[in-house]
Amino acid sequence: KKVKHMNPMLSLSNVFDEKELFEFLKKINNFLGLPESTTHAFTAEPKIDGLGISILYKEGKLITCATRGDGIVGEDITENIKTLKNFPVELQNAPKLLEVRGEVYMKHDVFSTLNESLEKKFASPRNAAAGSLRQLDPEITKQRNLSYFVYGVGGASEDFTYLLQHEMYEKLKGLGFCVNDYKQCNSVQEMLSFYQNFESTRFQKNFDADGIVYKLEDLTLCKRLGFTAHGPRFQVAHK
Repeated sequence: KKVKHMNPMLSLSNVFDEKELFEFLKKINNFLGLPESTTHAFTAEPKIDGLGISILYKEGKLITCATRGDGIVGEDITENIKTLKNFPVELQNAPKLLEVRGEVYMKHDVFSTLNESLEKKFASPRNAAAGSLRQLDPEITKQRNLSYFVYGVGGASEDFTYLLQHEMYEKLKGLGFCVNDYKQCNSVQEMLSFYQNFESTRFQKNFDADGIVYKLEDLTLCKRLGFTAHGPRFQVAHK
């Protein structure tokens, strides 16, 4: 069945080189009315290539999990998501309402093993993850050994508070979620260094990733920046 997301799951803008990253930072300062030279802290994390999901909890109990779909409405995959290892079906000390955003993916070694056992092969780990998560029989999903991480909050009640991106990550970790690896960067040089280091080692990783996501740390500024029709002004994907 179809599930409407608490808030739209929007896309990220992309930058492809150092010059475009500086332009992104310049736009932030222009929008906020700050001097062009103003620096900001960001979190940086790998943009793992998987299937976007939105997970809704009420009073700590899992209500629904849905695929991204068209960004407004997705497909209900609640029973399937429960089969993932280390996925919390019930949260302790949880807020009254919490919608968490994440990604489901298949590791390379799992993908290779799965394809060896199938007559009709999957073209990529992403396709395999999507096909496995949409199975009508949750037992098949369970056998596929999928992985997941969460990277954000789509909406929450007022009893779930934080002021910085990394505080949100730590709160989600505390609730029992697997959180994407991230680094706090205090300058554009640190952001570029994180990107370059990832690029040099990306093919040694056990997952597919197509870049780095930078998120402005200060959530007060994020709220001021808001969203375009396309996506958030305070985040960008460096591909």
